[in-house]
Amino acid sequence: MTTTPSWRVLSRDDLDRLPEPACNWGPWLLDPEAAVLWHRDYGYEIDLERCLTSAQVLDWIMQVNGKEWPDQAATTFGLVEAFDAVLHPQQHLCSFGTSKRLTAPEAVALARRYAGPQVQVRPYA
Repeated sequence: MTTTPSWRVLSRDDLDRLPEPACNWGPWLLDPEAAVLWHRDYGYEIDLERCLTSAQVLDWIMQVNGKEWPDQAATTFGLVEAFDAVLHPQQHLCSFGTSKRLTAPEAVALARRYAGPQVQVRPYA
């Protein structure tokens, strides 16, 4: 029995079709179908299904902050803004200093809710 992978590689054309976020996320774009944040310039991706705890979100922030990209400050700040807008970590992951956990389906639902009802979700071919 073969399974369909839950990931895909986006081309430059695919990235160009992703909508601009409503606020300033720097170079980050949300693919609500895949529940992935994409860096438009470097093709770096963050799977929101792997951002289920505050530790996992912080680990992504630190990994991105450790890159030596020319726009490092804007990239890290934009990622924090994207996580805040999509996952609402203060509410879902660490309110009042207490660790919480999202499930993968909850993270996907938050990404799709952020994108709005205009998003057509279709299975991978």
